[in-house]
Amino acid sequence: MSAYQAAACVIIGISNAIGFLFVALKSFFGAFGVGSIVMYAGAFNRLGDGVQGLMFMLSDNAVYCSHLRDLFDFLDIPNKKYQGSLPVEKRRDNEYEIEFKNVSFKYPVSETYTLKNLNLKFNAGQRMAVVGMNGSGKTTMIKLLCRLYDPTEGEITLNGIDIKKYDYIGYMRIFSVVFQDFKLFSFSLGQNVAASVDVDKNKAMDCLIKAGLSARLSSMPKGLDTPLYKDFEDSGVEISGGEAQKIALARALYKNAPFIVLDEPTAALDPVAEFEI
Repeated sequence: MSAYQAAACVIIGISNAIGFLFVALKSFFGAFGVGSIVMYAGAFNRLGDGVQGLMFMLSDNAVYCSHLRDLFDFLDIPNKKYQGSLPVEKRRDNEYEIEFKNVSFKYPVSETYTLKNLNLKFNAGQRMAVVGMNGSGKTTMIKLLCRLYDPTEGEITLNGIDIKKYDYIGYMRIFSVVFQDFKLFSFSLGQNVAASVDVDKNKAMDCLIKAGLSARLSSMPKGLDTPLYKDFEDSGVEISGGEAQKIALARALYKNAPFIVLDEPTAALDPVAEFEI
């Protein structure tokens, strides 16, 4: 930044010296009157201010664009994940079966396996709880299930077919997932539940009631149209961590997917709310 400012000072100094010398010589030989001298002096000052402003702008761009370069380099990283093309069969009976076959996974920077030889089978309609110590790989298993990661070894199948062969977007549609690090947005309550601008209000209300947020909903001034947080609207409401978790759960119910996956869904809730869920 200093280099641009120093260059501006040098350019201004040289241009002023040349300009004032030119005006002085013209005045000495009688070509310019006093009014012209004042006019040119003002013009040189304005030119100097303009050059200085230009250099400040260039220096700011040089600094900020260096950060943007890192962002664009990151966004330009090629996607090496295999994208399948097989459509996921839409079944009215929801007869979907997921199977982990000798699945092992380790993160790229680690030599230790987070999961090793995991074998597991479950069907839509069943209820299953995975219990384990912190760091035992529960969240990693969910991310493998959702194809956020691919197994290091082994395979995961849907109805006997490797999930890598399915169209990625189509495969994701069969899951409603609430991760530990879910996000709510500074939009209306209904839009947060629907994850969309268009909201089926009856369905959203039903999901919020099932998630245990009926009492809080009744106290919101605009119901489903109440904005969350005050980032964009002063009338927005602040919600607690437990209430945010209930909204995230309602969002999962609203999607109405064959599989609902909840990663510690009651971690921020009090014992009564946890029992109700």
